[in-house]
Amino acid sequence: VNVTDGTTTPNIDAQLTEAATISGTVTGPGGGLENIVVQIFDTNSVYVKGTHTDASGAYAVKLLHPGTYKVRFDTGELTNSYVPRWYNNVPDENSATPLTLVEGQTQTGVNAVLVEGGWITGEVTNFRGQGIPHVQVKVYTDQSGSYFITSAWTNASGNYSIKGAPAGNDKVMYDASQAQGGHYISEWYDNKAVYGSADTVQVTVSNTTKGINTILSETETSWATYNMTISDLPGNNVYTIEIEQKDGVDNYWFGTNRGVGRFNGEGWTTYNVTNSDLPSDNAYAIGIEGPENARVYWFGTDAGLTKLADNSWTTYNITNGDAIPSDNVYAIAIDSGSNKWVGTDKGASKF
Repeated sequence: VNVTDGTTTPNIDAQLTEAATISGTVTGPGGGLENIVVQIFDTNSVYVKGTHTDASGAYAVKLLHPGTYKVRFDTGELTNSYVPRWYNNVPDENSATPLTLVEGQTQTGVNAVLVEGGWITGEVTNFRGQGIPHVQVKVYTDQSGSYFITSAWTNASGNYSIKGAPAGNDKVMYDASQAQGGHYISEWYDNKAVYGSADTVQVTVSNTTKGINTILSETETSWATYNMTISDLPGNNVYTIEIEQKDGVDNYWFGTNRGVGRFNGEGWTTYNVTNSDLPSDNAYAIGIEGPENARVYWFGTDAGLTKLADNSWTTYNITNGDAIPSDNVYAIAIDSGSNKWVGTDKGASKF
């Protein structure tokens, strides 16, 4: 509306539409249920508005535009584990009865009868044991068809608690599309790719089914961080990394400022001056040679070059009278003739 100083802009009129209302009562085994969340969705599954039931279980959602809607009943913040339903007493939105409202209409009798279900709890982690926040854990009923029932989000530690799971056989899906801290692949319990092969979760009324955990895989574009806080990496200053395959498993060797760490995908082993004959905790270089049954490991430190073979340690440095040009060994390379090429702060040397 364009308004100018000292003048009146006329004919700015409006014709208001009289709003519609949906009302009803939500009951349970003991009568009317208070504080049940009543949610109104349009035909595009977009949430429009909602309200809570009063002490008698009655509700009224007012000020609705004329149109077609579907109604969902959920327990919200109640401690009771009532199973969510759609009007008219169906488990999913697709089966819900649509309500078409005209101007000024009050649609009464949109009632619901809720039954109690149970709880499902668990933890969602990555393969390093870190909890994954903001994974949506969804419950589907496996009775008379696959229907989404309810969900909950994992907290900062990766833990979740879902109430309102239907009693009987359910299936659980871990939706990682909005997960925080990495890029993870969604899956079904227990480590299944699709609904059809997912394991069922047995739920009983008013009880908690615990330990429905999963470890999510990361996509190839995801960064995974290892440090002293969230893993057993011995030091946060990582100078070198070598990968060794042994017994069909990749072993990851890390040279750090607090010794050498080896990770086999499940657990860590640390070598330092306290628990081994490594001459210094500053491990700048790692070399690995030999067949699996006779593997030899070489470590470059600021106290010389050290060999680990058959659980025996040997150190080559100036103190021991060796011809190495410096005790500061920053690089190791092993050629086809098993010669060890060593890089130091005073040149390179072949051993």
